[in-house]
Amino acid sequence: MTPNFPRAYPKTLAHEGTWSWDKDDPGGQTLLGVTRRDWSWLTMWTEHVDPWVQHGSPAVMEPWKVPEARDQCRFSAEKGYWTRLRCGEMLNHSLAAQVFDTAFNIGVHAAGRILQEALNFMNRNYPGGLNLYQDLATDGGLGKVSMAALAKILGRAEGDILFGHYQGLRIGHYQKLMQSSTLREKYQGWIRRAQEFHWEA
Repeated sequence: MTPNFPRAYPKTLAHEGTWSWDKDDPGGQTLLGVTRRDWSWLTMWTEHVDPWVQHGSPAVMEPWKVPEARDQCRFSAEKGYWTRLRCGEMLNHSLAAQVFDTAFNIGVHAAGRILQEALNFMNRNYPGGLNLYQDLATDGGLGKVSMAALAKILGRAEGDILFGHYQGLRIGHYQKLMQSSTLREKYQGWIRRAQEFHWEA
């Protein structure tokens, strides 16, 4: 199925909650998954979030219910994550949705790097192997070379294997974060979130 942002976004949004300000989250204030650290220029912070934080509900409408704020969050998700990672070009919705959700959760660079690592598992680049393509630089940037490798794997009907590698590496990333700080062990929902994505050809 062709990648589709309007289909992918609601599933990701369902994991994000409404508003949070977790002292252990470097992103700071977060509205519908959009962090103030990365999107401080959006007017929703000063026009809707700050008044609500200062006065609280019901004196001020909850910012996640304000259409303008919701539109800005959707814009951020599409332009800042879906488009930057070229998810609409990935030829398969399941993979695109998984990559997009990963980016929204842990960043564009990490999501792109995980895909490149997964693709490097697939190339059989060894003496006597298929040598489908050279190992990709795992720099997180999905350029022409990375996208060509992805198209080759999907063209070989091996997207399900690639998807499995990606999901495993994503979970491994979370496990490494938890190993680096026991405070992150409270985020067990990360694992469930990754497992909720399934391959469909």
